[in-house]
Amino acid sequence: MRKRQKKKITDISALASLKEVTGNIVIRNSYNGADLTGLDNIVSAGGLQVGSTDVASKATELHMISMKALETLSGDISVYNDQVTYVLFEKLATIEGSVMFNAPSLQSFEFPVLTTVGQDLNIQGLNEENTGSRNNRFFRIIGTDKCRRCLVREQSCQTDFHELP
Repeated sequence: MRKRQKKKITDISALASLKEVTGNIVIRNSYNGADLTGLDNIVSAGGLQVGSTDVASKATELHMISMKALETLSGDISVYNDQVTYVLFEKLATIEGSVMFNAPSLQSFEFPVLTTVGQDLNIQGLNEENTGSRNNRFFRIIGTDKCRRCLVREQSCQTDFHELP
């Protein structure tokens, strides 16, 4: 008996009419698109989850996490994915929960209008290739200067925490 292979979702553009999600937006392993383009019109959501602490997202094509219209999240953002390199939330001003990124390939993390993070901003899993001091590659964090508790932890030095200004 042959095992049926599950079809991967690569396009979520049909969700473009969504403006608000009162619960969490959860991206599971069945999604393998390059970005979250179909979610660009959402202005508010409960939270955003890509993968989990138990099972990291296996979306090998997902390199960009961005939601252009998103202004507020009443919960958390958590991203566990080895392929994500860029994060951009142009209009996101308020995150009432925590922000947790475990993305070893992360190079750019931009929240230009962020004013409130209710809990912690925690970026883990930076690898030697994107810590700035090696191979002339830079990790860039923009817009987190108003966070009270912001931590960046390098994978190669598990106990080395850097407080952001």
